[in-house]
Amino acid sequence: GCDWLGVCGTHIEPIGALQPPNRYAAAKATLRNRLMELIDDQMNICWWRLHQPYGEGERASRFVPSLLHALARGERFRVQQPHAQRDFIHASDVAAAIVASCNRTLGGVFDLGSGQLHRLRDVATHAARLVNAERSLEFAPVSLSPEDAAQPAEIMPLSELTGWRPQIDLDAGLRKCIDEFKPPMRAIA
Repeated sequence: GCDWLGVCGTHIEPIGALQPPNRYAAAKATLRNRLMELIDDQMNICWWRLHQPYGEGERASRFVPSLLHALARGERFRVQQPHAQRDFIHASDVAAAIVASCNRTLGGVFDLGSGQLHRLRDVATHAARLVNAERSLEFAPVSLSPEDAAQPAEIMPLSELTGWRPQIDLDAGLRKCIDEFKPPMRAIA
């Protein structure tokens, strides 16, 4: 009785005959492929390949919140792979893309990101500048592995079919996340 199913995967699970880089990606790719085998003319499956989502309330161990937590506490933050690049997309833009896809009961596999790569060093430096904590950053020596070679999300197919486009650039998204760390104002009696 289900006529539409939306599933969020990750950008690391390959499409087609490419070999998954790890077990996690292999499991996601297997799930996607099995679901696609089960669909018929009565059902659409929309699979989003999420790139690097971030936003307020995100798990503290992820890059952006761990960076901002350290900066807010005045602690040093070490960027382990400063030249690695990621396609960051704010959680609000992810939600908007999902809603747009749902409204059209869209079927297929779609990249979900901003379409732009940012070096981790640049993201950390920009966030540190926003909170006047540039001296709190440390950068590990550069050593890139094959997993660090990122591709930006190909957002045009999803955009053309739904009209969706990311609305929150990295600067605005970081500012929204930084606002989460500001202490609430208290009334003085």
